[in-house]
This record gives sequence, structure tokens and C-alpha cells, in this order.
Amino acid sequence: MRRLNIASNMIEQTNMSIGQISEYVGYDNHSSLFRLFKQILHTTPTQYRQRVTHPHQLDVDVGYFKNLAAITDEDEPDD
Repeated sequence: MRRLNIASNMIEQTNMSIGQISEYVGYDNHSSLFRLFKQILHTTPTQYRQRVTHPHQLDVDVGYFKNLAAITDEDEPDD
């Protein structure tokens, strides 16, 4: 878990590529870091970087889906 913590901090605070970060924390290739991120954090390192560097984009996406759900509910017939 220590390597995951270091990697996630580096993803948040640097512009290093995921491959460079993977090597820095001691993995032979970025696939190992990718699998660990998916297993523990349920996201990829790239998606994680996008979420922490552009958190407002998630709010827009959630709003879009809420609006879409409201429209869909209105179009369905009552049982």
C-alpha cells in the first residue's frame, strides 16, 4: 500500500507520466500499477489524475445524468 500512496501523491502533484511514476515507485512496468489502482481504487491511474486535477468535470457529468434521468422518467408510461 505504501507504493500506491506514493504513486497517487505523485499523480496528484507532478506532471510525470504514469510509466515514469510506476518505475519510480518500483514497478517493472505500468501494468502492475494499473492493476493495483483498479483493484484498490476502482479506477485507472489516468482517470484518477483527471478526477483530482479537474474535479469540476465530474459535477457537470453528474448533472447531465440527473437531467437525463428526469427526462426519461417523464417519457415512460405509468403502470
